[in-house]
Amino acid sequence: MARTLLHSSGRSRPGDKVCRRMGGGPDCLGFQIRIMTRSKHSLLALAGWLAAANLLAAVPAVEKLLPEDTLLMITTPDFEAFKAAAVKSPPLRLWQDPAMKPFRDKAAEGFNREFLEPLRRELQADPGLLSGLMRGQVTFAVLQNGWQGEADKSPGFLLLVDTKGQGGLLRTNLAQLRAGWVERGKPLRTERIRELEFMVLPVASNDVPPTLRRFLPRRLEFQELGAKAPAGPPASRGEMILGQADSVLLAANSARVIEQALVRLAGGPLPALEGLAAYQASQAGLFREATAYGWLNIKAYVDIVARQAAANTGERPPTPVETLDLGKLLSSSGFGGVRSLAFSLRLSEEGWLAQVGLGVPEGSRRGLLNLLAGESKEWNPPAFVPADVVEFRRWRLDSKKAVDEMRRLLSEVMPESLGGLKAIFNTAQDAARLEDPALDLEQCFLAGLGDDWVQYKKPLPRGASGAQLEDAPSLTLVGSPEPARLAAGLKWLMVVLSGKPTEREFLGRKIYSVPMPPWQMLWSGATPGRRQQTLHFSPGTSYLALSTDAAFLEEYLRNPEGGVRGLRGLAGLTEAAPKVAGPGTSLFGYVNRLETARAEFEAWRLNSAAATNVLGLGFLPALAGLAQPEKSVEPWLDFSLLPAFDVLARYFHFTVYAGGATPEGVIFKYFAPAPPALRAGETAQR
Repeated sequence: MARTLLHSSGRSRPGDKVCRRMGGGPDCLGFQIRIMTRSKHSLLALAGWLAAANLLAAVPAVEKLLPEDTLLMITTPDFEAFKAAAVKSPPLRLWQDPAMKPFRDKAAEGFNREFLEPLRRELQADPGLLSGLMRGQVTFAVLQNGWQGEADKSPGFLLLVDTKGQGGLLRTNLAQLRAGWVERGKPLRTERIRELEFMVLPVASNDVPPTLRRFLPRRLEFQELGAKAPAGPPASRGEMILGQADSVLLAANSARVIEQALVRLAGGPLPALEGLAAYQASQAGLFREATAYGWLNIKAYVDIVARQAAANTGERPPTPVETLDLGKLLSSSGFGGVRSLAFSLRLSEEGWLAQVGLGVPEGSRRGLLNLLAGESKEWNPPAFVPADVVEFRRWRLDSKKAVDEMRRLLSEVMPESLGGLKAIFNTAQDAARLEDPALDLEQCFLAGLGDDWVQYKKPLPRGASGAQLEDAPSLTLVGSPEPARLAAGLKWLMVVLSGKPTEREFLGRKIYSVPMPPWQMLWSGATPGRRQQTLHFSPGTSYLALSTDAAFLEEYLRNPEGGVRGLRGLAGLTEAAPKVAGPGTSLFGYVNRLETARAEFEAWRLNSAAATNVLGLGFLPALAGLAQPEKSVEPWLDFSLLPAFDVLARYFHFTVYAGGATPEGVIFKYFAPAPPALRAGETAQR
């Protein structure tokens, strides 16, 4: 980078050749200063070099390094600080616990034998050659770079790694990488960009090392009936440009991206990400003091997709089924007004805080986004929620507005589905009037719906099986000014969906019981053969209470005002809640990770397949429309080797989360306080 600054005139200066051999950096700076102090314009030259040295002292912040057309950015301002904080975090400390050694060793042995060593042989280089040099800022970005969604083009990408003065070692490692590439018989050329030399490596999709390809999800291939099978997928071709500017590693797929990065590294006056109002709002609200953070320009991407969809409208084959109009869905739901998505992670001795924000200013917020924002009202746990619950959430959602909004959305986007829902509702109304001609089902719901939803779960039994964990008793409370009318409306709706509920009296209140509708099993994640649950519901004082556990429901009805010790008085919760909640909060939740992790660990030890399902190892590729990889990491993870949970209990505590609205958008926060047992141990060591 020093050469870029001093060679803008294109002329060679004293000490250049020596500086090239020395690789830049402090030694080169001192040599050039000694040369320049002997020249006629020594003072001016020295002043220029000191200014350059000041620019090289620190890599500019990411918002100054990236252009305005950034689509995606992920960064950590100081990788060493990030690594140091991560090593102290409870998850990594748990991983390094001696009791985890059998599990950890088997996972590491499988990783080294089946992935790392074969990949090293195929690359003729160590895949971690450059990872040890990550010291300062590490940034990955996807840039529009002239891309407008064309299939034969691609957006730009940029990887920037600040090695904090390790320019010589970086140069050595790049030379080893070059040697390994050439040894594999791959073509390579060099290109000078702003008088710095970069490697240009031609790459194609077929160049992905076989080992890596076997572990990546595969794209599903489709072939029309009667069509000739293609010989094979065409290899998409591109290039990767790799090099360094002093102690900064740069990698990109475009010389233009590299050149602009070099200019901004030197403080050049190019428009940058910091000039975007959407980014400024995220930076002020989420990025300050963050250990790592990222930003996605949703508006730019949606605009590209919308233009492509409009251009391809005439190419769609005829179909008897009406397809969903993406543009109409985005507009009607309100998500078309989202400008950006930002996320951040802050690690500290107090714990770790994760935040996600949707950039949609209050004035342009509509549709479902207004529902996500909720109502800014009391969010603390009600007094009747006991302290020993394992999960709790409260959402101040205006149910009447939610019903009206969903009705409007369906009428605009999927009118045929709205007709089906109306048919169900009308059938329930007809059934109700056979018993009570004066009953108006719509009025039951309109009068009965409020703006408060509460749900909490009972403690899980020790040693619970997987089936028992799925059926853990929970209670849902729907806030209502007239719970009895709301219960009457739900009764007749369930007649159509599942059958007429049975009724019984309990402490002067009616409890209705009905088998859960069969379609409930579709989203419950139920395993085949799982017993069908029964839904019990009853009107309380200010809530309609629902549960699949009759005893849990009766417990609430017996003491609706709560006992002496409630969740809101739990030790540590008062200090943790303000980390996520405050003005504008409409959603608040709590999870007792000590108890939920205990149940998970014990279930995993007995059934490794259940663990891999929970971790999403098989589900995520299918969710993205991809086939399963040829090879999997599942054989490396032998959960039967996990120790008894009590050995690891000190690494777990509780977590809290919250969501709500700000003038700039909708924000969600998640905070995991440091477990007291770990903090006590650290204090004792000091």
